[in-house]
Amino acid sequence: MKTLFLPACLLFSCICTNVYPQSKLPAKASVQTLEQAARSLFFDLGKEKLSKLTAPFEGEQRFDWHFVPKERFGLKLKEMTPAQQEKAFALVNLCLSNEGARKAKGVVELEAILREVEGRAVNDTYRDTGNFYFAVFGSPFAGKPWALRMEGHHVSLNFMILNNRVLSAGPGFLAPTRRGCLMGP
Repeated sequence: MKTLFLPACLLFSCICTNVYPQSKLPAKASVQTLEQAARSLFFDLGKEKLSKLTAPFEGEQRFDWHFVPKERFGLKLKEMTPAQQEKAFALVNLCLSNEGARKAKGVVELEAILREVEGRAVNDTYRDTGNFYFAVFGSPFAGKPWALRMEGHHVSLNFMILNNRVLSAGPGFLAPTRRGCLMGP
C-alpha cells in the first residue's frame, strides 16, 4: 500500500496543474547561482532568523522530514518579510524546474483555499500559508556539501548541493489534496 501512495500523489499532482496558475515565482534569471541566492537570503535575515534557518549538515534534523502539518525545524514563511520569502523561494526554485517551482508555490497557496473550503477561521493555524518552513543544513559557502529543505503540509523538498549543483533531490513529496484540487471530498 505504501509503495502506491507516492506515485498516486504524484499523478494526482499532475492532474491538478491548472488549479493555481496565478502563482507568482521569482525569476530564475534574477539569481545566477545557488550560492548567490543563499548569500542574498542569509545576509537579509539577521542573526536570530538565520539561527532558525540553519543547522549542521551532519545533524539529525536533516533526516527528520515530514509532509504533514506539524512544528518542525526551520524558519517559517510567516517569520519572514515578503522580500525574505521571495529570496527563500528563489533559492528553492533554482533546484526545481519551472513547473516544479510553480507547483511547490501552489501547494503553499492551496492552504488558504482549503481554509476557506473547510470553513476555518481566518486565525486558524492548521491551514496557514505561513506554516511552511525553509532550512539549510551546513554552509553554502564552505566548499562542502550542504542541504536545502522546503517543508510543510503536503510538501517536503530536500536537496543536497555542492559547488552550485544539485547532487540529489530527495526525499521529496509534493501533492495537493483531492479537496484542494476542487474535485470533491
